[in-house]
Order: sequence, then structure tokens, then C-alpha cells
Amino acid sequence: MKTFKTISALAALLQPAVANLDVVTLFAKADAYIQEASATLVLGDVPLSNNGDVALWSAIMMQNEASFLQGVTQNSPEGLGYCSNLGNKWCNFAYALIGKYIDLPNYPARVPVLTRRFKAPRPKTAPLSRQPPDPESRLTVGDKVRTVIEHPANLPFDKLNSKTQMWDQNLYIDDELVSTVSTSKGEHGEIFYISIECAAGTCSTAPAHSWEDVSIVLSTADASFGQTGGWDQGATGGDMSTPDGGKTWEFTTLEIPATDVQH
Repeated sequence: MKTFKTISALAALLQPAVANLDVVTLFAKADAYIQEASATLVLGDVPLSNNGDVALWSAIMMQNEASFLQGVTQNSPEGLGYCSNLGNKWCNFAYALIGKYIDLPNYPARVPVLTRRFKAPRPKTAPLSRQPPDPESRLTVGDKVRTVIEHPANLPFDKLNSKTQMWDQNLYIDDELVSTVSTSKGEHGEIFYISIECAAGTCSTAPAHSWEDVSIVLSTADASFGQTGGWDQGATGGDMSTPDGGKTWEFTTLEIPATDVQH
């Protein structure tokens, strides 16, 4: 089993990450890969006196590190993070770092080249695909942000791009779609993450927050995929269960305490 931890795509956009702390790390088998993941972040307060880019996210890493798909919620001062004029609010957006150039209808044919670094494997060069955040997607304490990352061909009904074999990343606030990216044709999900990150600057402590309705769907049942608690960074809850013998995995609410992400 691989033991490396990711440095997120968000950090790659800005500068090498100051700190990336994975709370949940789940590896899927090659023959029972991740087809879909969804999670709802319940926001805490914004960081106090924050001079860095504090990010909370859930993500899927594809097999062979071909793509890294994230739903990101971040807070940073003016001029540092991906969003501007945040103040005491959070910004939310879908984000994808992929292993080759792609063409998307709403983006340049040649998108910016980034470098992502992992603890063990060699660095890889990859471009960014993104949907600019809607100003209305800026939230405050107690608001909920839901990220759904799925392969359309696996759904029980057709979607517009179901024949493309693309992954859809959709980020919702109160059931309203606010950010979306479709990438990573034909790839299989290998690792699911929930993480806290200081992507740049001098970050204040990431406030306590929680994740609800976390669900992972595998390509085939794997009864050994789940675990009961024991997550990192002092997190509690997050017990996993399966209603269908190991194909679908559901979490109880995961509570994450205030965490110092500045190393």
C-alpha cells in the first residue's frame, strides 16, 4: 500500500504548501475502485487574524496519480488566495489537477501548467481546470457545502455527457450548483481524502468543523474497504458502514477539532 500523502492542487496553484494534514485517507483496490464520492462540509468560524490560505477539502486521487479532484472551501486575506474580498466568509469551488492538457468548452485549450509534488513519487507536471467561484458562494459559520464527485456513466439515468466517460465535480450550497468541473476521462478513483491545509502564507488555526453525509461508492463490493473511526488530527466519529455488502460506504458525522496547520 502506498504511504505518501498529497500536496493539494490548490497549493500548487499558489506556492508549495506550508502544511497539508489529511484527516481521512482511504485506499481502494484496483479491481474495486472509487466511482463516486460525496461529502457535506459544515463550516466553522473563519480563522482569526489569518495571514494565510486556510483550505478545507474532500478529494479523490485517480489511479497512477493521473488526476486529483477536489471540492475546496478556503479563507485567505486579500491578494493571497484564489478568491478576493473574503473578510469573514469562506469561498467554495470545484478544482481539478490533471496529468495532461485537455480541451473544455469554457476554458482555454491550453490551461496553466502546474507542478504537484508527492512525498514518495517523482514530481509530475499538470494543468489546472477550474470554474471561477461565484461571489454568492461565500459562506459563514454554520453554512453547509456539499461536494459530489462522480462518473456519469455509473448513474442509473443518462446525463448529457454520460458517453464521454468524464468525471463530474459538482459543488452545491443549499442544493444550488455553484461550481462545476468535468475532467479525467476514463480514469478510476484510487484514494479518498478529507483534509485541512495551509496552502500559502502564515495560517491561523483552522477552526473546528464537521463533515456530514459522507458517502463513497466503489465499482464492485469490497468488504475490507471501510474502517471504524481512528482518523487523524484528533477527529472523532466518522464510523463507516455499508448497506449493500461493501459497494456503498457511508460515514457517521465526522467532527474535526480546531487544528494548527502551520508547521
